[in-house]
Amino acid sequence: MKSGTDPAHEILFRCHVLPEVDHLHSKTRSTPYIANRTLPLLQQAFDQAERWGWRQQNTNPALHIDRYPEERRGARKEVMLTPVQMAALLEAIDAEEDAGTNPFACAAIRVTFWTGWRIGEVLALEWSDLDLEVGSAKLLRTKTAAEEYRQLPAEAVAILEKLPRFAGSPYVFPGRNETPHLTTVRKPWASIRKRAGLADLEGLGPLRLHDFDTTSSVGTCLEEFPWRSRARMSATDRDDPPRSMRILRPML
Repeated sequence: MKSGTDPAHEILFRCHVLPEVDHLHSKTRSTPYIANRTLPLLQQAFDQAERWGWRQQNTNPALHIDRYPEERRGARKEVMLTPVQMAALLEAIDAEEDAGTNPFACAAIRVTFWTGWRIGEVLALEWSDLDLEVGSAKLLRTKTAAEEYRQLPAEAVAILEKLPRFAGSPYVFPGRNETPHLTTVRKPWASIRKRAGLADLEGLGPLRLHDFDTTSSVGTCLEEFPWRSRARMSATDRDDPPRSMRILRPML
């Protein structure tokens, strides 16, 4: 740092800020996408500090941290769970909830399983977005559209119908404290997939919630599980069940 810098600030910077840069990157190792996109923010912050004279030139500590390898988009194989694995997963969700995990988090994971939607889309749902009688939902700010209507399978409707509603909260999966709705289910999901024996799929690694968006699990379940309801699916839907779960039905 420059000679005119407050000594106390320099001590704070060297003892607390610099060590935390590497620690932050290490802490997010399990989510390389987040870790690798945090680095440029740190680099820009330290570059700006150099421009303002808060630190010596060409001493940006974030420049010398290696990025974690990321899976290329489209590189991951399609996940095809067997009926036995799917049954184990659903049982693991029940066991996790019985163990005291937030029931809203468990319900959100169940809805994600049956719909194949992204977990962020599920967690942001408001009751006003749902028509449970018709079996449809309006999703805002999806990856492909600002507003999109999707069909809800019967299992998802049954899950949502059982959820309590809290006065003053419009959200289906309300958060705690200052959070209006749940924003992550990372910890319960890690526990659930471990319970289900899906933490290390051969050739794939741990099962991800995002895999339900591209998997044929719901379609396989439709064919293999005798208790899977077809009541809300048209003949066209049955021809291609995995994709039809995600798309495209305006509420009438």
